[in-house]
Amino acid sequence: MNADIPETALRAMLDEALRVNNAKSEFLAHTSHELRTPLNAIIGFAELLQIKASGRLDPRERGYLDDIIQAAFHLQAVIQGILDFSRLEAGKWPLVEEPARLAETVEASLRLVRKQAESKRIALSHRADPALRVLADPTKLRQICTNLLSNAVKFTKPGGTIRVDAGEDADGPYIRVADSGVGMSAEDIVRAQKPYMRVADNPFVARESGIGLGLPIAKALTELHGGTLEIQSAPGEGTRVTMRLPATRRLA
Repeated sequence: MNADIPETALRAMLDEALRVNNAKSEFLAHTSHELRTPLNAIIGFAELLQIKASGRLDPRERGYLDDIIQAAFHLQAVIQGILDFSRLEAGKWPLVEEPARLAETVEASLRLVRKQAESKRIALSHRADPALRVLADPTKLRQICTNLLSNAVKFTKPGGTIRVDAGEDADGPYIRVADSGVGMSAEDIVRAQKPYMRVADNPFVARESGIGLGLPIAKALTELHGGTLEIQSAPGEGTRVTMRLPATRRLA
């Protein structure tokens, strides 16, 4: 403890820091909820127009409508990421544990990113042990896997590859996402795991949208399960991220 500052003052400073952090988390959560309601209306009406009026629109107008929907879904994902991270920071996102199959987690996550991958001509492949079960929060496992896959798709150039493996080894159950993307340096890896930080030295990476929460949320949710997130990468050589759960979470 710093001998120059009284213990009571240090405690008061800590209490104030916690109060400010909680206030920030509450503000982000409230703001996110307020933004989601009108945004859902924008998406709903735009999709209705797409169904009802598409035959009366010329190609340029249909393109504008597609842009509105895609932009709204992107904004929705950003808002959800901020809300999720604020809940994690505030400790208000506890695990709801039940038996879960890693193969089902991988398949559900792949369905969510497949369209985006196909638009970039990225080849997706996976291998998962269908019998492997773990005690975990299935929703949070899917979010971990989806975040890792979304990052892989985002930072893999058109024509690249992404592979997902789910299994177990001597260290426990795991889900591994490996891509042929732009890769990261050791410094980039550290930076990418910090909230709201983006690795933008690479011109291709700088063009990609995002607020830098996908990997931090995946890391925090993994650690909530008592697991670890391992990242191996090098510039120009792709990235391999392994979400590893404790061996004690393996179910017979």
